[in-house]
Amino acid sequence: MTVVYLELDADGDLLLILGRGRDSILEDMSDNEEVNPELAMSAYEKAVEQEAGAMMDDTMFSEDDFIEDFLADEVKLAKRVQETHMLVSSKHLMTASPVFMAMFRKGHFTEGSQLESGKAEVTLDENPPAAFKILMDILHTNTRKVPRTVDLDTLTDLALLVDKYQLLESVEPFADRWLSGLIGRVSDDDKGDIWQFHRCLCISWVFRLSRRNALKEFANYVAIESKCEVNTSTEYDLPTPGPLLDHIEGCRQRVISTVLSHLDDLVQIYLYKKPRRKIICRGRYARDVTKRRKACDHMMCGSLIASLVENGLWPLPTAPFEGLSIQSVLKTATSTQLSAGCDIWKDSPDAWDHGYTTSHRNHGRTKELNRKLARLIEKVDKLGVLDVADFDVSSSRARRSR
Repeated sequence: MTVVYLELDADGDLLLILGRGRDSILEDMSDNEEVNPELAMSAYEKAVEQEAGAMMDDTMFSEDDFIEDFLADEVKLAKRVQETHMLVSSKHLMTASPVFMAMFRKGHFTEGSQLESGKAEVTLDENPPAAFKILMDILHTNTRKVPRTVDLDTLTDLALLVDKYQLLESVEPFADRWLSGLIGRVSDDDKGDIWQFHRCLCISWVFRLSRRNALKEFANYVAIESKCEVNTSTEYDLPTPGPLLDHIEGCRQRVISTVLSHLDDLVQIYLYKKPRRKIICRGRYARDVTKRRKACDHMMCGSLIASLVENGLWPLPTAPFEGLSIQSVLKTATSTQLSAGCDIWKDSPDAWDHGYTTSHRNHGRTKELNRKLARLIEKVDKLGVLDVADFDVSSSRARRSR
C-alpha cells in the first residue's frame, strides 16, 4: 500500500493516519518527457495537497524518496495515494482543540493511555488529508506553509474540520483571506445546484465569529439567487443549523410569492374576476364603445399571459418554486410586456379626447406594476435575512468524531 509520510514535528509523539482521499490523479505528469528536481518537488507538494501521489512499492517515503522515485519513473505517478501519515505533537493539538484534549487526555480513551508510553497511533479515516495538513501546519506554527488562498473544495473541508475539532480560534487569522470573495465563487451554472449553496452556507456559518458579516451577506445572497429549496436535505452531514436554512428558504419563498401575487392580481383583473366587472377599459369613442373596450381588455389580458408564458411564469408556479430565484422572478416581472387597444386607437378619428397621455400607456397598469415591484426590490436590496444573534453561536457539532 502506498503511503505519504509528513513530519510536522520531528519530536512528535503522535502519528496520525489518514485514509484515502478523493483519488485524484496527477495525470498532467505522466506525459512529461524530461523531468527535473524542481518539477518533482512541485509534484510532491501537489500530491500531498490534492491527496494524490505515486510510488511503485509499499514503503513509506519522505520528500527525498518521492523525488528520487519521480526522477526514476514519472509514469508511476499515475498511482493513487492510499494513506497519509502525519507525525505531530499531541500537545499542540490538545492546546488548540477541546476535542483533541478529550481524546488524548490520560484515562479518557485508548489514545490517551497509549500516549503515556511516549508514542501513539491514531487513525482518522474521515479527515481529508489536504485540508487536515493545512490545519496541522497552523497548529504547529508552520505559517509559511499555510496557503493564502484555497479553492472551494478545500475551504469546505477546512470548515468541516474546524467545526469538528473546534479550531476556530486557531484558524481565525487565516479565515478572513480564505473567505474573501466567497460569493463570487458560485457561478451562474451552480445556482440550481443545492450542494453549492449548502457548502457555502456551511463555510460562512463555521467562520461566522471571525467574519460576522460573511454569514449575513451569504444568507442574503442565497435567499436572492438560489433556484432551489435551500432547506432540502443532502447526503452530506453539514453543521449548518436547520433553523437557519428554514429561515432563508422561507424568505426566498415569501418574496417570490409576493411577486407572483402582483402578477396574478393583474391577470385576475382582466379575467374579470378581481374586481368583478364586465369591462375594465374606460376608453371613450364615438362609436362601438363596448366592442372596443372589450377588445382593449382582451388585448391587455392576452399580451400579459403571452409574456408570462414566454418567460415560464404561466401557469403561475407554486411553492416551493423549484427552478426560480428571487432575482430571476423580479427580472421577468419588471420586463412583462403589456399591450392595450387604446394605445393603438387613441389617434383614430373616432377616439374622443379623454386626456390620454403617455403616462396612461396600458391604462397605467405597467406603471402601477413597476411601482409595486420597485418597492419590493428596495426591500430585497436591504433584505436582512439573518441576524447572527438569532442563532446559537456555540459550535453545533462539538463531538468526538473519528
